[in-house]
Amino acid sequence: IEHAILHLLYARFFTKALRDLGMCDLDEPFSNLLTQGMVIKDGTKMSKSVGNIVDPDDMIAKYGADTVRLFIMFAAPVHRDLDWSDEGFEGSFRFLNRIWRLIFEVFNSIEGIKGVDVDLGKISKPAKELLTKTHKTIKKVTDDLDRFQFNTAIAAVMELLNDTSRFKPDGQDDLPVLREAVE
Repeated sequence: IEHAILHLLYARFFTKALRDLGMCDLDEPFSNLLTQGMVIKDGTKMSKSVGNIVDPDDMIAKYGADTVRLFIMFAAPVHRDLDWSDEGFEGSFRFLNRIWRLIFEVFNSIEGIKGVDVDLGKISKPAKELLTKTHKTIKKVTDDLDRFQFNTAIAAVMELLNDTSRFKPDGQDDLPVLREAVE
């Protein structure tokens, strides 16, 4: 936080100096500020000077970059401190692998389905419930991303994954619903 605030002060100083010199029309360089929380490890702020840093290359080599990104976004709201936990990577890794497995389990049944043209009169009750859940999840994730609430957006996708994994299509008319949920 202290580091980010200094960058903000420098940017404001140079913007106002350039404005006063007539070189730009801006009064403020930023419309708003989002201050991220600190990364805490073993009860102490993670810092090179303290020597308690984690090399991201090791985590990327073991779990992949997507797992590392997911863990960081899911572990805490962006404005709060993040308690570093190597065990948290395992959960993020399992979640991504569940998505991957689901896609490959249903791929052959949804591959030829074009678009998401659903006739609500022809789909089963579980398909209607999944379709509703899919659209509510899209709305929630969109709203959460607009507010930088990545952790709750990811939680909503986790819930959708659970519902999609349990869903069993009742005929061809349910397949567009499954495809939309997977997409």
